[in-house]
Amino acid sequence: MNISNWGTVLLFGVFTVFCYGVVIGVLPRMRGPGARKYAVQAVGMFLAALLTLLTVGAYLNLQNRWYPTLESIFADPHASASTSTYGFFPGNPSNAPTIELSSEQKDAYTNPALRAAFEERRASGGNGPLQLYIPDSAGRSIRTLVWLPASYLDSPERVYPVVLAFPGYPGMPDVYENFVPALDRAVANGTVGETILVVPDVFYAGVDTECVDGDPNTSPTPHTESFLTDSLIPFMKRNLRVPTTADGWATWGYSAGGYCALMLPVRHPDLVGAGVSFAGYFKPRYEPGQQWRSEDDSEYDLARILREKRPAVRLWYFTAADDTTVTAELADATRGISQPSMLSVVTIPAGGHRFDVWHPNDWRALAWLGKYQWFKPGGMR
Repeated sequence: MNISNWGTVLLFGVFTVFCYGVVIGVLPRMRGPGARKYAVQAVGMFLAALLTLLTVGAYLNLQNRWYPTLESIFADPHASASTSTYGFFPGNPSNAPTIELSSEQKDAYTNPALRAAFEERRASGGNGPLQLYIPDSAGRSIRTLVWLPASYLDSPERVYPVVLAFPGYPGMPDVYENFVPALDRAVANGTVGETILVVPDVFYAGVDTECVDGDPNTSPTPHTESFLTDSLIPFMKRNLRVPTTADGWATWGYSAGGYCALMLPVRHPDLVGAGVSFAGYFKPRYEPGQQWRSEDDSEYDLARILREKRPAVRLWYFTAADDTTVTAELADATRGISQPSMLSVVTIPAGGHRFDVWHPNDWRALAWLGKYQWFKPGGMR
């Protein structure tokens, strides 16, 4: 039963108005003193408040599609999943290229680009991510959190793969504090190798950038894609011990961040070789008043790019079967995919569009990622 519609909102709204009418217009006229009168009034006020919350919740659910059906409310996020694979990725060379490491890369503490972040972390207790501020082309300093593997500082000759991750909108890099324990467990049990996690604030100041470069004729406009490709990734390659080839880089994201996680490898397979998306879109979805490109623009239509340009990338996609926010775009994306593009779609029966369905399935994506070269336990060093 579909509950994410205006009918549900109006139904709860009508009951709410009726309940308030009874509470305000009928119950005060009840005759006679006594506990019963006040108990009935208290129950009426409680029901009115409850229906108000249900009406607001139904409206928010309509806007965000968290629970598209009744089944999604009670869905088990740990349910058995089906996997369908489209296209084929022929694989990368088995030998890692030789990477010449600079002194700044080997000794992170003395690296001028990282020193302030290490000092800040030490002052706050010595744990958690590094907090960096990386400039974009407009002069903004984009806050970026970097979680280093446990062995990073003690292994100056070792090179580590990178997961470049994106929150949903609205969201901040800090939400990945919820993901780090899953990554640590996967490393500890040998599912995936030690990995650097990089999370930039692509939705800075509440701006829904969709990770795109906006129309240059519109001002102000975001240049988030250029920031990622021309500023962030080069910064990491200069200052951290990371692979210089695309097969050592993967993206990760949820919802709007899932679009970013698909967009970067699809449009830049020379920089990023794999992407993990939890219910991400295949076209930008701009918030009202934040339309950075025209509606008919096809430059960021990822389904079209996959069909026409066939980038050499591996993509992993997770969704619930009742998540209507992505059904049509996902179906369009799976049509016509061919070598060397590959898209694996993992689907559970129900759950809607929400984090408490996605996070319990992080392990599935980590297991998939851990099968590939740099991300294997032990890595390629």
